Amino acid sequence: AALKHLADVVVFVLDPSQNCGFSLDEQLRLLSEIEKGFRKRFVVVINKSDLMENDEINSLAGRLSSRWRLVLAVSTIKGDGVGLLKERVLSLCQKTEP
Repeated sequence: AALKHLADVVVFVLDPSQNCGFSLDEQLRLLSEIEKGFRKRFVVVINKSDLMENDEINSLAGRLSSRWRLVLAVSTIKGDGVGLLKERVLSLCQKTEP
């Protein structure tokens, strides 16, 4: 019930390293379930990009972008992509204001 009062933009953070205790497939199933119930804009974030090779990131991003429009890779440890993520989320929020 509380999820129905979400803002206009949902940022879903994936942990492809699976250190969070869930496989990537389980995380993607959760994302799909959340998406089903809401007509919100989704930003899918591939976190821990510093632990992946560029071809792995590109492959996963390509797979995800076939379903979700905005997919970004970030490394919060290194700060890579964090600025772009903030810019994109702010831009989406401004587009949804009345």
